[in-house]
Amino acid sequence: MKIYFCGPKRKYIITKEDRLWLMRMVVGESGEKTEAARWPIWAMLNRFLLHPNQEQWLTLTSLLRAFSQPINPKWIGEYCVIGGKGYGTKACDVKLIERRKKIQALTEEEIPDGIFEQVEEVCAGEAFVSQQWARITNWHAAGAETLKKYSNGVLVDGNWFFAEDKIMLPGLVEILIKPYEVD
Repeated sequence: MKIYFCGPKRKYIITKEDRLWLMRMVVGESGEKTEAARWPIWAMLNRFLLHPNQEQWLTLTSLLRAFSQPINPKWIGEYCVIGGKGYGTKACDVKLIERRKKIQALTEEEIPDGIFEQVEEVCAGEAFVSQQWARITNWHAAGAETLKKYSNGVLVDGNWFFAEDKIMLPGLVEILIKPYEVD
């Protein structure tokens, strides 16, 4: 079967490479917590398919690597060198850079089972967030500033997930499952 994730402007089949980078992203963003792995995955699928300038990302992997600091190659290189936008900040601490390098090198076999399973379920069209939060496109650590700025959201595992409706295309991401021979 083919599983299409469809937005207003395009439909997309998640590749093997996308699945591995989704897993790495969840490990990096969640600290290996598995209970809520589907939330950042769903946020990234929405961002990829509902963003009005989605053409800037040809693949889901390209969006993931640009958006998620733990798997963004610039956060182990150019951003953390002298003169880089993160140089001298906590974001460029040597331990964080080393953690990012390890996460970016993880193989499928090294992904924690719970994260692996949740990514596979989402990619198979089997795991969703509730309909109320079907348009989530972003998240931040749930501090007072985040809660003040993005009041309409949901708290999951210490992160505040929210929809950026003002900047996204209308509608929802739909999942279309077809036999291989039908396109």
